[in-house]
Amino acid sequence: MAVIYTERSLPKYEALELRLRNLLLFLTAALISIPVIWFLAVTPFLPFAQIELTGAPGADPLRLLRYAGISTKASFASLNPVEAESALRRAFHFESIALTKEYPNILKINIETKDPVAIALVELDEKTTPVYFDSNGVVVQIGHMLTGNFPIVSGDVFNVPQVGEYLIPPELTGFLPELDRLRVETPDLLLAISEIRIDQRSYGYDLVVYLAYYTARIRMSSMLDAETLKYALLFVDAARASGKTSQEFDFRSGRTATYTAD
Repeated sequence: MAVIYTERSLPKYEALELRLRNLLLFLTAALISIPVIWFLAVTPFLPFAQIELTGAPGADPLRLLRYAGISTKASFASLNPVEAESALRRAFHFESIALTKEYPNILKINIETKDPVAIALVELDEKTTPVYFDSNGVVVQIGHMLTGNFPIVSGDVFNVPQVGEYLIPPELTGFLPELDRLRVETPDLLLAISEIRIDQRSYGYDLVVYLAYYTARIRMSSMLDAETLKYALLFVDAARASGKTSQEFDFRSGRTATYTAD
């Protein structure tokens, strides 16, 4: 093997130039590798630089993070999104919850809610505040007015409203899926209703329907039935036309009405 040159065989200034060139190459490689090493080995262990929440307007982000077990020290490397999702599903009742991590330090939380079916007027901070909830009685929106025809639901049954939590206890929500169906299939029928009051009784609860065009009210069983409601509205119209008035028409037995004439 022939040796072309060695450092000793070069003139002194050429040897110095070679050392400087090698040093420059080393420093360049170090400057390039340090950010790469930082990005790959350090950044994922630092707290999330960005947490994005989409969906569930009005939800308290800090409350969500607390129930998910996500602290200010949580990082890409330390957070288990499956466990965090499970914790949120145990605490809240959204339609869907998805947590995704984006390398190296971004967390995205996407929440989907069901469409609201009704509105409750609740006192919050000494103000009457609209609270929208879905067919499961879960709060969808607080405070902001939404467009659409939403009947008012009242009664001494409401929990403290929090987005994603039950406003109405589940045992009192049996009529809401049917109310949702009315909203979608027969919206004109809902225009005749101004308010539905949940009236708790020893055997469960009744629904007291207040009409938008007449002072009389209709008492129904706990399961809202579209056909019975249509019949009740026709009956009240006929009674009104014939001069028969009453404060309340009782349709809890179905198609047979009982009432006390004024």
